[in-house]
Amino acid sequence: MSDTALAGLSDDLLFAAVLLYGLAMLAFAGEQASKRSLRLAAAVTRSAAAERTRAMAGTTAVAPPAAPPAAVNSKAGQVGMLLTLLGAAVHVVSVVTRGL
Repeated sequence: MSDTALAGLSDDLLFAAVLLYGLAMLAFAGEQASKRSLRLAAAVTRSAAAERTRAMAGTTAVAPPAAPPAAVNSKAGQVGMLLTLLGAAVHVVSVVTRGL
């Protein structure tokens, strides 16, 4: 391959790596958004349950805070990690072709 062809290939691979990194960022953002909505839903449920319990007991004692919800592996996070690793591999190939 000629130098100009390798330079063009390197540029194209770098562009692909940037796109993969961008898609991975969106996937990670989706994962964080889904975790936040799960935490909010769990907090609302715990609060409502604690309020009902206090009402039935006839007390106004404050219940101790409940444990945070268990970590949930989401598909968005797994896709984000896969895209990040794929982007890193394409990025390495881009740097190698630039050096040839």
